[in-house]
This record gives sequence, C-alpha cells and structure tokens, in this order.
Amino acid sequence: MADDIRILTRKLHSITKSDSDDIRALLPRGFEVIGALIVGTASSSVERTAKDAIDASSRLRKALSQSENQSLVGAVVDPSSGGLSFFVSNSVIELVTTVVYEEQPDKYVWERGCILYCELPIKLPVIYSVKELKGAEDMLARAIEAVIAKFRDTKTTYVLETLDGSITEAPHAVVIRNRDLDLSTESNASSLLCSHFCFEDNNHKSHSAENADKILVSFLLSTSGASLKPVAPVAEYIPGEAKLLVVDYKLKVICYATKDLRLTDAVSKLIIPGLVDSYIL
Repeated sequence: MADDIRILTRKLHSITKSDSDDIRALLPRGFEVIGALIVGTASSSVERTAKDAIDASSRLRKALSQSENQSLVGAVVDPSSGGLSFFVSNSVIELVTTVVYEEQPDKYVWERGCILYCELPIKLPVIYSVKELKGAEDMLARAIEAVIAKFRDTKTTYVLETLDGSITEAPHAVVIRNRDLDLSTESNASSLLCSHFCFEDNNHKSHSAENADKILVSFLLSTSGASLKPVAPVAEYIPGEAKLLVVDYKLKVICYATKDLRLTDAVSKLIIPGLVDSYIL
C-alpha cells in the first residue's frame, strides 16, 4: 500500500493539462475534491497515511484548478478492524473525534436542492461545396460560435417555471433577461431564489431525483424592434456543385442547484455554461 501511495503521488506530480481535462470531465460541475480515503497497512502509521491522503487530494485540487485554501480531509481505514479514522488539515493535521453520518444521504441532497432542466432544439443550416468539405467545417464552426454568442445576447430572455404539472397553485413563471443577470438583488427577479419554485409535499414517500423539485428553463430570443445599425443581406458565392446540410441539435442541460441559489445565478452560472460546454465538447 505504501508503494501504491508513492506511485499515486508521482503521478499527481507529473499530471499534464490533458490529464487534468480528462479528470475534470469525470467530476460533475459544482462538485469539488475535499479529501481522500486510503486503506492503511499494519506497518504504516495512521497519521502518516492520513497525511499522504491529504497531500494527494491537495495535488488533485491543484490539477483541477480548484482553490488550494481549503481544509482537506484524510480518511484512513484500519485493515484489521475496518474502522475509519478522520483527519483534517488546518495549520496542522488534526484528528477528528466526532463524525456525524447522514443515514439517508438522498434526503440530505434533495431536501436542500432541486433540478434545473433546459431543453433547446437548434437547427444549423450549412451550404457547402461538394468538392471542398473544409469550407463546410468552417461554416459549421462559425454557425456554432454564433449560437453560443446568442446565449449572452442582451435580447435573450430566460423563462423559469415549475416542471411539476400536478401542482394546481404553482408560482407564476419568472422572466429573466440577459441584461439583468449582473444586476444586484434590487429587482424582484434578481432577488428570487430557487426555493421560489420548491414545495413542501408531504405525499413524497422518499427523497430522490424522481421526486425532487424541478424547474424548467426556456430559452427565448427577441429579435423584434429597430436595428441598432444599418444592415444589408450578405451572400456567399460557392463555385461548382453545392449542397445544403441542416445539422439538427437537441441540447438537454440538467443541473443540480441548492434552493438558496438565486435564479439569476442559476441561469448565468449553471445553465449558460452547460449549453456552451456542450458545443465545446
């Protein structure tokens, strides 16, 4: 086990940007590395093993570009008894004498959070030369970049409403405009929390993703009104035989948000990045 720890440490020391990207893809957005658990050996000291666990998790946080200014947890399993010992890194590594376990972890998660759901169908028309496919790739890339830019366009509006159709007295939908996302909490839409759409339903027999409060986020783009500057139609001539390719995307973004998160932050920090990352991937 000691040899395994040293191998892991060497790997974390030599981790590349590509490795970091691969690890980051496996870690759901919003989750952080807070520590590590190692099975100890009869010959190793518990404190030393806990330090190795904390060092490994610290290097992993650094590789994932997460803040290094955080207390980390090092957990050690006794191989003979199966008992767990927990240590926390502050200025020094300290033994934790009291640990509170949640007997129903699902209840802990879903009592404090909800699900954001956004579905966005997109059609990207691309005209390309049959003899030159590179032009089609360039046009598709430009079309995708234009769609990504629309997510933060000042004319873009997001409508949030409850996804539970069985509730008769559901709150009214909340409209959030992109130009309002960076405002303070003075306006009503900016000050509302995700809990605005959450309900205390005693009929739920269990706390699970299926029974969780769900918020539907719709994406609207208003293009009416006077143009800010004169525009003219633009045409591109492609010599030779050409074809029309319509790329049909149907993006679905599902996020977990705590109920005390502002609705504007839910859109700007969860929904918008999840649509953009879908294109980048």
